[in-house]
Amino acid sequence: MNSDGRFAITKGPQDEPSTGLGRSAARRDRGIALIIVLFLSAVLTTLMYAFLAEMRVEYSLADGFAKEKQARHLAWSAIEKAAATLEQEVSPVAGPASAWYDNPAEWYEIELGAGVYSMIHATLDDDGRMRFGLADESAKININVAPREVLLRLPRMTEEVADSIIDWRDPDDQVTGSGAESSYYQGLSPGYRSKNAPFETVEELLLVKGMTPEILYGEDLNQNGVLDAGERDGTRSPPDDNADSTLDFGLIAYVTVYSYDRNVAQDGSPRVNVNTATPEQLRGALGDVLAPEEIQRIVTQRAMFGGNYPTVAHLLASPEMPLVGLPPDRWKRIVDRITTRDEPVTQGLLNINTAGRKILQALPGLDEQDVAKIVEYRTRPGVDLSTLGWLADVLPSAKIQAIAAGITARAYQFRFDAVGRVGPASERAPGALTTLARDAAKAPPPARPMRRIVAVYDRGGDRPRFVYVRDVSRLGMPYVVEEPEP
Repeated sequence: MNSDGRFAITKGPQDEPSTGLGRSAARRDRGIALIIVLFLSAVLTTLMYAFLAEMRVEYSLADGFAKEKQARHLAWSAIEKAAATLEQEVSPVAGPASAWYDNPAEWYEIELGAGVYSMIHATLDDDGRMRFGLADESAKININVAPREVLLRLPRMTEEVADSIIDWRDPDDQVTGSGAESSYYQGLSPGYRSKNAPFETVEELLLVKGMTPEILYGEDLNQNGVLDAGERDGTRSPPDDNADSTLDFGLIAYVTVYSYDRNVAQDGSPRVNVNTATPEQLRGALGDVLAPEEIQRIVTQRAMFGGNYPTVAHLLASPEMPLVGLPPDRWKRIVDRITTRDEPVTQGLLNINTAGRKILQALPGLDEQDVAKIVEYRTRPGVDLSTLGWLADVLPSAKIQAIAAGITARAYQFRFDAVGRVGPASERAPGALTTLARDAAKAPPPARPMRRIVAVYDRGGDRPRFVYVRDVSRLGMPYVVEEPEP
């Protein structure tokens, strides 16, 4: 209370006016808060960009996976189309004139959806040209039944490998020549036993003594049947080759394990066994073509061959012995109706209509001139290749008899080498698909998802089926792609 009797209001320290120090502290607090906000914004921005980058990677991976799946479906579209094409064919006869053999209009860069598919047909010819279509698996030598003399005449074959193949497939433990049985294989690291059973795949040859990847696969790194730039440059790029401008296909191109033929006539009717049939049975089966005396000759001349004709070709007369057997014109008309075996199926018969030159040269008794005559004749327009009868127009009877037990004119097993690729169709013409050195200097086309699938299709049984399927995309594109300019 002051002197005039009124209360006085006293100011405390908290009521003093703000000083400059107080204002500075406030500003400092606000600055710290701003820094924290900026830091958190930067962290959140960084996290957001990291999340977006991860999402882009995830999207890219998902897109790549989807396109690879699309490429796989494109390859399978080609395979399913091939199977449907074969099912539409009534006759099992196969030859160079078959619609599926080489038809780029049906099998090269066929557009479907956002991509294309192709079916390549690697041949053993020396023209350097890639073919598009299906491959006849019975145009190869079957390693499960081929005799030693045939194996030894194959390219890259050695006595050690031939003997080891025989030991691997036969049921006993007796060593053949320079071959091997379980006693040898168990000494390896890791050891294993000799199979003593038929080969199930050609790749199984890599388990056989003496076999190497170089012998099996040769220089054809991508297995397309064409001499590519990297396959003739020595050791500068894989595979190592001899730079001789000639493609070494490797043994794998010449052999199979799937081929067989049914022991029926072309129309599916039973054949008559000329070794066991009675004259009455022969007349019923062949009487519309052969005279009674010719049928009787078949029966009486069995004794000349120890009671059994070795092959159907032994019924064919020769110029030297015209009275033994039948004239060529008669023999050609009945050869598909007769047999010397009772088994319903014969394993490993080689299709004489489609086998390549080097494979034909492996057949016993044939020389280069014989092979040239066979190849020339079967490519003539309009020739009838439906039975083995056409050989009588090309080879002497003795040479036909030497090979008849191992050949056929039909195909039931086919190899599909399908390629599916996402992207536009190539502008390169199918006739220009040899990969020349200039291709190596060109800028490569954009990397596109692709899949390459190899399958073996068997239509000889009660129900068609796939007996082999393998994804070989690791081999890469089998031909050069030239995409249109954007």
